[in-house]
Amino acid sequence: MAENENSSRRKRRNFHRGGGRGRGGYRQGGHRGGYHDKPFHKRPGMQHYHNQKRTKFEVTQRLKEVDIGVTEFVGTHERINGIVKERFNDFHVHEINNDGERSQLTSQEIPAPPENTLDMNELKKNLPQDTLAKIESLSKADANIKSVEIDVTDMDKEQRKMLHSIGKTIPSIVSQTIEKNEKKLLVLAHSKKTDKFYKFDRPEWSYPGNFCHFVLHKVNMDTMDALNLLGMHLRLKPNSFTYAGTKDRRARTTQWICLRRVHPSSILEAGKRVRGAFVGNFKFAEEPLRLGQLKGNHFTIALRNVTATDAEIDTALTSLRDNGFVNYYGLQRFGTVATVPTHKIGKALLQGEWNTAIDLILQPRSGEFPDMAEAREIYAKTKDAKAALSKIQRQDKIEAKLLKGIVNSGPTNPHGALDALPRNVRTMYIHAYQSFVWNHLVSKRLKELGNKPIVGDLVYEKRDTADSTEVAETGEDSAEQGEEKEKDKIRKEAESTEPVEAPEDGPAGAVQNEPNVEKMEVVEKKAEKSEDEPIEKDYYPVPPVKMLTEEDLDSYTLADIVMPQPGWRVTYPSYAKEWYEEFLAKDGLTTDLRQKNQKYSLGGQYRKVLQLPENVSWRIVHYNDIQADLVLADIDKMRHHELPKDVPEGKYKALILEMTLSSSTYATMALREILKHDTAADTQAAQSAAHHAQDEKDKQLEAEEKAKLNGDEEVKPPSEEEANGDESVADEANDKMEIVEETVAEPADTHADSDKN
Repeated sequence: MAENENSSRRKRRNFHRGGGRGRGGYRQGGHRGGYHDKPFHKRPGMQHYHNQKRTKFEVTQRLKEVDIGVTEFVGTHERINGIVKERFNDFHVHEINNDGERSQLTSQEIPAPPENTLDMNELKKNLPQDTLAKIESLSKADANIKSVEIDVTDMDKEQRKMLHSIGKTIPSIVSQTIEKNEKKLLVLAHSKKTDKFYKFDRPEWSYPGNFCHFVLHKVNMDTMDALNLLGMHLRLKPNSFTYAGTKDRRARTTQWICLRRVHPSSILEAGKRVRGAFVGNFKFAEEPLRLGQLKGNHFTIALRNVTATDAEIDTALTSLRDNGFVNYYGLQRFGTVATVPTHKIGKALLQGEWNTAIDLILQPRSGEFPDMAEAREIYAKTKDAKAALSKIQRQDKIEAKLLKGIVNSGPTNPHGALDALPRNVRTMYIHAYQSFVWNHLVSKRLKELGNKPIVGDLVYEKRDTADSTEVAETGEDSAEQGEEKEKDKIRKEAESTEPVEAPEDGPAGAVQNEPNVEKMEVVEKKAEKSEDEPIEKDYYPVPPVKMLTEEDLDSYTLADIVMPQPGWRVTYPSYAKEWYEEFLAKDGLTTDLRQKNQKYSLGGQYRKVLQLPENVSWRIVHYNDIQADLVLADIDKMRHHELPKDVPEGKYKALILEMTLSSSTYATMALREILKHDTAADTQAAQSAAHHAQDEKDKQLEAEEKAKLNGDEEVKPPSEEEANGDESVADEANDKMEIVEETVAEPADTHADSDKN
């Protein structure tokens, strides 16, 4: 009994030290996926808060389009009433790569690896005998050799590939190239796949190319949440995944994802464990996916409860197809709360008002979980960063990072505290201010000078030049990317800044898991970004532009015109330079935006005033059930579900729109052009609430009429649970906001507060 108790104590002690059997401990390297055991990674228990109702947003606290300079339209058609994104099944997004290929989930079959056609005898002829002897010693069953090192410093890449190919012919052998004592060594070692923390077997890599590309179809979750969950089941860090762009949460989206040397069967098994995520269409390549490597996105959108006539709908959609829409930055760019929009924080950073920027980020606001609300309140009243930080449940939040920066840098060094924020967070803020300026001045250009090119307008010198604004930096896609999603993406990236030990030539994680193999140093390491580097570097390309003359006007349309985002590297239209100067002067800034602190210098970029969607098509369907799906998702098609049928005599009308947009475009701005009204969440929620209320009222009247005909007693109104239907409908009901007053047309005074404190 005493021996058992001592054994239990040792196990507990080893566990807390991170040295227990099979665990290793994340601080010492540990098992693959030890990252996911870290306390900061896991979301703390929030059941207590989930059982409480969050404070409802009020209309007066939310941004409206007019607040961010979005005021003009291209088309002259009449306004159309319709509800955007009433259900996440109403919004479908398919990524389009640079080759024009649309991502679609059509198969979940595991590709068969190619047959090995290597002539091993021929390979061995080209290698030294002592090298072959070392490799063959590993294959002997009675040999007590755990690993061998082969000097490959003077070998070329093809010779190293030969060694790897020969090593693969020996069962349970893995290989890795390392650097040791200024030499490049190839290490071959026995692989023991007995680690109990492996979720499933990891088959040896036998596919062409080092990277597995696959399609991810996800439902009602954003890209980073889906990848984080897949990574947990694969025992991979979030930054193991690469992708071309992130996609919205409240939608059904399909995109390409990439992993290095992870077997499709493992990815498929992980996908089965993540609710709302489906993977498939595996293929292999020599290169990974990189942020910004997409041409655009194809949208299939259902607008519900459309009240316009079919002729009015056709007129509006024809205008969208032929004339396009104003290429505004959407509301998602600026956050959700009118009192603290992201561009306001960016303005403070550009002004060098560090304390103001900190106060804005940490300012109390409505609609948050109690822990964050309490932390904000404490800091606002006491400026005690340590006390405020202690209240935040999730230390990976941006606010927590900033409070840590204040604690570490001290209250007199606000600039140093802001450096604790991930680089992309600061980038997001100051680019939001650029977007704010761009929206307002494009509206001024259209309102005062009309919808035709004029002398002094700017166009790209090369007509086929695409807007390059921030695609490579933020991965912004044409699906809706709100502030919270961007914050979440940045949080995950910031968490994964620890060095990742990925083998140069062998399966990821194969050698690191072996307890008897010495930890290896990887040859290739990513260069770290200096925090002193500017947000925008001189070598970011700014496409050349030309200024139109009288002779050019007949050769161009409004769709060719570009307007600059302010900065020191861009040219301004001859008529608009004064506009930019006046607008920025109100905020104490100039068009140069070259700051003393180069971290916040902005060179600027160009953006087309108008966007013409491609592949535009539409159809009208009628329906009775307001919860009925109107569009088939990829996974529905794989399951051979039928396309929802039109109900000619249905009570309600829906517009099913399909279009392709470039990667720097907001789909909500295209919908705004069709509808001719504000696409803000409160406006849509108000319409949705009215639609549901009217539907319930109609059902009650029908039930009462039926009861009278049958001579029954008075019918009681349905309970809330009955009205909401199944659990999925109830979940969606929780997302809807309570509307306390009608949308106000007057803009919030977001520009008048430019005076320095």
